[in-house]
Amino acid sequence: SPPVSAKGEFRYARVRINTTAASTVMVKTPTMRLSVKVVPIEETGKITTSSNPLTPAKVTLGREFTAVKEIVITPVNAIEPMSGVADNIDVDSGVNSSFDVYVFDRFGQMIAADVQWKFKGV
Repeated sequence: SPPVSAKGEFRYARVRINTTAASTVMVKTPTMRLSVKVVPIEETGKITTSSNPLTPAKVTLGREFTAVKEIVITPVNAIEPMSGVADNIDVDSGVNSSFDVYVFDRFGQMIAADVQWKFKGV
């Protein structure tokens, strides 16, 4: 679509840009301050982690993200205390974003477990 431009003196301007999942938006503002608020996109899923640190459970997201707002790892059906950790977070690299998931028991040992994950990013 053609570029959108506005000239004039004004204190506030409200612009709404709707894009598809694969769209890129470029805004040029040589002499203006611009504030942009974005709504994070959320993806969720389930995965089984590994007890071997050499073969982590890798989550590959459905798109490339530029920044991470939140990653939540929740062990499923946990009888004993355990904690989930996200690591090797790969965003803004030209491919679908991804991260590794590890689960540790109460003694700090890496264990295999089923987890639910939630990712929020832009």
